[in-house]
Amino acid sequence: MNDKPILVVEDNPDHLELTVLTLQEQGADKLPKLSGLDVLRSLRSNPLTALVPVVMLTSSSEQSDIIACYQSGANGFVRKPVDFGDFTEKLSRLQDYWLRVNESIAAA
Repeated sequence: MNDKPILVVEDNPDHLELTVLTLQEQGADKLPKLSGLDVLRSLRSNPLTALVPVVMLTSSSEQSDIIACYQSGANGFVRKPVDFGDFTEKLSRLQDYWLRVNESIAAA
């Protein structure tokens, strides 16, 4: 599809597999097995990645998680639907927006 990688951070192995398979079907890359907030904070603290768009895709609906993500620099927070069809549709829409619609800065 394009040469923009997608970082997938997921602590649930079943959700990770489902997410990766869905993204791979659409031609996306991945880098799994990292902690979400730690990765986000690390990205934001590095001048080379500080402006990379980050969307947190999670099953959490806790207000404290939403606040922590935005305070740590997330550009979006999206709850994963339980239904597989809804999940793949939401993931497709996210990918479409962030990789096709959104204007981002050019890589240095």
